[in-house]
Amino acid sequence: MSFGKTILRSACLLLGGFCLLTLAACGGANNEITPPKITLTTHIPSPTNDSYPSGLQVKGTVDDPQATVQISATPADILSDVNATAPDWSFTLSNLVEGANLITIAATDARGNANTAYIPIILDSTPPPLLLGPVSTVTPNAAQTIGGITENGATVHVTVDTLSDQQVTPVSPAQAPYSWEENISGLAEGVNTVTITATDKAGNANLSPVTTTITLDPSAPDVAIDPISPAVLKSNLTLTGTVKEGATVTVSASGATVSDLQQSAGTWSGTVSGLPKGESTPVTVTATDASGNVGTAEVDLVYNTAPTVTSTVPTANRTDVSVNTAIQAVFDQPVLNVATSLTLKNSTGDAVQGTVSYDSASNTATFTPSNPLLHGNTYTATLSNRIINVAGTALSADTVKSWTFSTTYQ
Repeated sequence: MSFGKTILRSACLLLGGFCLLTLAACGGANNEITPPKITLTTHIPSPTNDSYPSGLQVKGTVDDPQATVQISATPADILSDVNATAPDWSFTLSNLVEGANLITIAATDARGNANTAYIPIILDSTPPPLLLGPVSTVTPNAAQTIGGITENGATVHVTVDTLSDQQVTPVSPAQAPYSWEENISGLAEGVNTVTITATDKAGNANLSPVTTTITLDPSAPDVAIDPISPAVLKSNLTLTGTVKEGATVTVSASGATVSDLQQSAGTWSGTVSGLPKGESTPVTVTATDASGNVGTAEVDLVYNTAPTVTSTVPTANRTDVSVNTAIQAVFDQPVLNVATSLTLKNSTGDAVQGTVSYDSASNTATFTPSNPLLHGNTYTATLSNRIINVAGTALSADTVKSWTFSTTYQ
């Protein structure tokens, strides 16, 4: 814009990481409108954590040796040894104040053309904050992403024991709430010490490094069941065993109940109850460590009691049995070898021809005669000692092994 013969111009020169703001006022009788050029030749970083207690000599030039130079500062006492002459000017900068400091350099030539340069310097002596987010301190994985928060523009370094130093570039855009993240890979088995530091743009480092440990544990925990006889003589049993210290034990038993589970100093115990008679019950002991690794031990238990017959069809000594009746024996538990172990004979001792089937869902053996039975005849059904349970135990000596019945008269 112009006011009479005076023209104001402004420019922002980026010098040494800061903005050198210049304002020029131009005019004069000879219409010379080029103001003196002000050049800073000393690098002054900003922001900085150096207040220059011993002083920093700052130098610069004005391209017109006849120009008048004025140098001032806010606050004023950060300047000393001011040499406000052209073409070479200088001053000593010292004892910057925390926050904003401003140097002003003005140059005016003989025609009245003026130029002003401003040098803002930010003193930041406060270390950046550094926070580390949650870390999986015990893990089965050799790689893990960690993250945290620090001030904008700070540089974060992550060091893992003997792994090479890793400079972290702040995440952009940040994965809330983090301002930095780092994927650590190549962790060694065992304890790894992680050290994190942050340095801000002014060169301040956080007061003390943030440290954590990550333990790499890729192995399944050992767990064992103390030796027992898989064939038990009662429906409940207390199991004991050993387990890696720190791991958590669970016990499951298909078709049975587990109770009173306890752990102490690398040992465990638990009671399995409600074992079904004669059936194989798989029991699984699972150990899970802090890393999430899982180890298992297994045993099959059989409540081994001699099988008994709970009912028969027809019932013993019945005299009104239909000639089309199938003969049945129901057992208190699963049994084997039934196909050749249920037979039927008539009153003269002759074997009745037929087939035997077994229903495992109801533990029922059925003899189906090939032809209808004879009217008014007496028959004897017999179970042999070849019938056993899954543990190999034969029929109880006290159970029904044969019974007699009679068919109806025609």
